[in-house]
Amino acid sequence: MNRQQRRQAAKHKGTGQNYADVLAKRQIGKETLRMAMEDQAVALAADIICQRQLWGAVIALNEVFQFGPKRTRQFLEAMEAVTDDFEAMRKDHGDDYAEEKLRQRAEKVSGVKIRYQHEAEREAWEEMKAQAANEDGDHARDHEDAARPAEASDR
Repeated sequence: MNRQQRRQAAKHKGTGQNYADVLAKRQIGKETLRMAMEDQAVALAADIICQRQLWGAVIALNEVFQFGPKRTRQFLEAMEAVTDDFEAMRKDHGDDYAEEKLRQRAEKVSGVKIRYQHEAEREAWEEMKAQAANEDGDHARDHEDAARPAEASDR
């Protein structure tokens, strides 16, 4: 490799880095991009499902309760108001609180016992998050112990 090629390579990898570092950085960037794209695809799929559910609700209201355009508009405005209240509650009190209050309200007005969809999976997810937090705390304590100087009795 001549001087010009070495200088060009140094510009791309930066000083103090080897090519493995450059490749690792690129791989992390690609993985981050892939995860962001997956998150965006999941969010889009969820939005599509919600839109279909709303369309189904509007059709059901027409078929069962003979909602026409005027009552459908009233329903959609009421849905928007409930959604706005929910978002405000989320902002003020957090997601879990707002979701539980919304569930309780729906249960009260419907007279039907309402459970979270996929409640078992949700509980498993919460347990996994708690375990991960505990493990992170354990790792932090391990690093603190390793960073402490050894006591006289340990020497």
